[in-house]
Amino acid sequence: MAKRRMMRVKPESDSPSDSTRNEEEPKKKRKKEKKKKIVAAPSSAQLPSTGTIVGIDPGSRCGWACCSNGEIMSGMWDTRVKLRKEGGGMRYLRLEKQMNEFFDKLDEKVDCLFFEEVRRHKGVDAAHVYGGVVATITKVCEQREIPYASVPVGTVKKRATGKGNAGKEDMVAAANREFGLGLSDKENDRADALWILVCGIEEVG
Repeated sequence: MAKRRMMRVKPESDSPSDSTRNEEEPKKKRKKEKKKKIVAAPSSAQLPSTGTIVGIDPGSRCGWACCSNGEIMSGMWDTRVKLRKEGGGMRYLRLEKQMNEFFDKLDEKVDCLFFEEVRRHKGVDAAHVYGGVVATITKVCEQREIPYASVPVGTVKKRATGKGNAGKEDMVAAANREFGLGLSDKENDRADALWILVCGIEEVG
């Protein structure tokens, strides 16, 4: 069987690969996931008129963005462990279910999927969660024969803001300007996914 994996996207030479992402479970009451929205086409990226490309920001709150036939959708999958009786593995089962449901609803098969590559984390728990989420993403891609590739976090940040070490607020502000959105700083996962998607689109050409 022919290999389906795509090569890792080459990072910018001056883009740092550190991350300030923290995956600790919040204690506050969870908010319901917002429905996906169609967003305007980015002014600085040429969108393909056909085909489907997906970008994912891995984490307990997975931001996702999808360009299908020239239209962009985005949203967030909340995979956090919500009940005390739930084991940590429920996070990955929940993500797998949400990804499959999303792909089943698409009109076309996904041509390729890109996710953010993070090399540094704030703690061991965050690193474990990231690894499990990426394993789940790539598992679903293998099962569905979807080519996939990682995009270094510094490359994503530099594409969005011009700085490889941009903060969450900068990424959200850049997404709001580029896509004509009104995302809050708490929706940084969705903003990151949109920029991962843009990097993927430009990589595919």
